[in-house]
Amino acid sequence: MRLTIKTPAKVNLLLKVNGIRTDNYHEILTVLHMISLYDEITFTPLESSVARHRDETLLNSIANRESKAPCEFLTGFTDFEGDIKIVCNANGVSRPKGIQKIENFLGPPEDNLAFRAAKLLKEKTKVSAGVRIEIRKGIPISAGLGGGSSDAAATLIALNYLWKTGLSRHELMEIGSSLGTDVPFFIYGTAAIGTGRGDKLMPFKPLPALNLLIVNPLFPVSTAWVYRNYNKPQYLTDIDYNVKILSSFSLNELSNDLEDVVIKEYPLVKELKKALAENGAIAAVMTGSGPTVFGIYPDETAINEAKKGMQRRGYWVEAVKTLESSPLEEYLIGL
Repeated sequence: MRLTIKTPAKVNLLLKVNGIRTDNYHEILTVLHMISLYDEITFTPLESSVARHRDETLLNSIANRESKAPCEFLTGFTDFEGDIKIVCNANGVSRPKGIQKIENFLGPPEDNLAFRAAKLLKEKTKVSAGVRIEIRKGIPISAGLGGGSSDAAATLIALNYLWKTGLSRHELMEIGSSLGTDVPFFIYGTAAIGTGRGDKLMPFKPLPALNLLIVNPLFPVSTAWVYRNYNKPQYLTDIDYNVKILSSFSLNELSNDLEDVVIKEYPLVKELKKALAENGAIAAVMTGSGPTVFGIYPDETAINEAKKGMQRRGYWVEAVKTLESSPLEEYLIGL
């Protein structure tokens, strides 16, 4: 059985840093929401003997596909370890400026979160079957949109389904947490309040389908670097109090405490927010640790006009909507 899943990106509608924890991670309060920007992953179960053969035909077929994405370039990597094989097609994803070979930016295949998720699930469940994972990237890389985390979550969900390992949603979230802070969110649901490192999740009612314009300035920002350089007061504040405030959260309260760190090093992020506002955005904010920013628009006419204006500036731009349900949910029913 072959399974193809669309894996959504996320935005942070709110991100507050509430101090340093005893484990030296930052305590945060965030509101996460899935959006209609996707990677697509195809999972093909393989017998052990098949999984160990390099499939050049598959990689060549990827290389010959056309992309309609605004910034086109082509790359792929193929690797396997034991019975796990991965092919990544980054054709059409926004390429960071100065990166001539995207392989140098993506890193080795074994660092790919989907690859690590499959390997970890296989080790924990002692499954003998193999899998070929074909990733077609549509979400910009190192952009604060959670693309790698979404891929890892989808891999855990899909392989739990295909391999019939019988793990619960909570068990999958626990495995996901060991891979990355945002991974549990994509298993949890469409929208959530995150505390702790962002991996302790509570319900947040998904918003109606809002019009969002996503703008990526074509350079990566390291999450670790952003938090290392966050130098606001490092005392812990009352998380419970802040969570209660979110019961009346409105779009006028969009904010991100990490913006100042990123803007200090990359002033362009502030310029992008200003440009979105000048092009009719109701509100604009950086998502995650950046550098991607998004603006909220009143209707499709307004967002389409704004998209044209931002594209003329040479950035990667995409008009999306907030999701009212997760495309991963059908493989989690009953878990």
